Amino acid sequence: YWRKFNALHGFIVEHLNNGVDDCKPIPLNLDDLKTIYNQLVKTFKENNPELLPPTAGFYFGNTLTDEYYWLDVSDAIKTLEEIINMEDADVYYEYQASW
Repeated sequence: YWRKFNALHGFIVEHLNNGVDDCKPIPLNLDDLKTIYNQLVKTFKENNPELLPPTAGFYFGNTLTDEYYWLDVSDAIKTLEEIINMEDADVYYEYQASW
């Protein structure tokens, strides 16, 4: 659960759902989670929010790359790291925005 992490939302929609943002579930496999994780890590290591830019929209929250943005990036890295390292790689995942 990521509340108001619009940069992550934008990345998932653009890169894993062909740019379609319709509030429907987006199925994610382990490779998709690794793609997201790698983008987050690269953004964090390079301290470059242009690699994961905020996405503007109604109810999308702040579009600044302030301390909250970096906290969201860091928290998402930790969460995805735990999921990726789980024993059962055949679990079904999905992302769904609710706004």
